[in-house]
Amino acid sequence: MPGLGDPRSLRVAAFEEGGFSPRARGSKALLLGLVMRSFRIEAVELGWVAVDGLDATEVVLEVLSRLGDVDLIVLGSVTCAGFNLVDVQRLYEESGVPVLVVLSRKPRPFAAESALIRHFDDWRDRVEILRRVGEPVEVRARGFRIPVIAYGISLEEVASVIESLAAFGKYPEPLRAARVLARELSAALAKAHPSNFQSC
Repeated sequence: MPGLGDPRSLRVAAFEEGGFSPRARGSKALLLGLVMRSFRIEAVELGWVAVDGLDATEVVLEVLSRLGDVDLIVLGSVTCAGFNLVDVQRLYEESGVPVLVVLSRKPRPFAAESALIRHFDDWRDRVEILRRVGEPVEVRARGFRIPVIAYGISLEEVASVIESLAAFGKYPEPLRAARVLARELSAALAKAHPSNFQSC
């Protein structure tokens, strides 16, 4: 990997949402960011995103600023907390860090745009973000065909990152760890503070 170097030596920032109620528009959902290098977690920071809001990009950037210098940003989706969209192009441009989105399945852009048009007054802004992010492409890694969106990193490097950093299945370990921690922490907070925290 001439651009990034050995994937196992990279400081990788991964972001995942916690649980939320799909009926809780206007409430907040946990967003957890962590940094992992050589399969060891070096830092964890938290933020809060509005359910069905449009602040996810700003919150990711703010949490990223508290995580320190990183070599790669990894996301599991361009949406969080419902239809709160991460502008991946803006995230890459403002952070100066390559961004990789590893998707569980190939999205259906027409269906997503139709849902935004039906449910949001600001659907034009949201559709613009989706179109700016662009269509995913598939890479082959660990025996899977994996849909990804990549900014600042070549598809060859993407495949190498997934091959090197996925300990179980097809997801890079920083992303898997962030997902587990975010959901466990959300469940714990919901149990401790049921009156002011929504969790699914």
